[in-house]
Amino acid sequence: MSKAESERPDAILLDVMMPGLDGPATLALLRASEATARIPVIFLTAKAMSSELERLRAMAPWPC
Repeated sequence: MSKAESERPDAILLDVMMPGLDGPATLALLRASEATARIPVIFLTAKAMSSELERLRAMAPWPC
């Protein structure tokens, strides 16, 4: 998180399935910090289960 806070990227690409902290949990941490809350995040996944896609869409700040 500190790298995103210090570098303020234009966007962040997250894999849904990562070791340790997964993509949705990382997004929650990014949104919890005022410094990174508004950085757009794009999820990437090889796992395309409809229930997982709906959960990720529900995390979006706008309809997708």
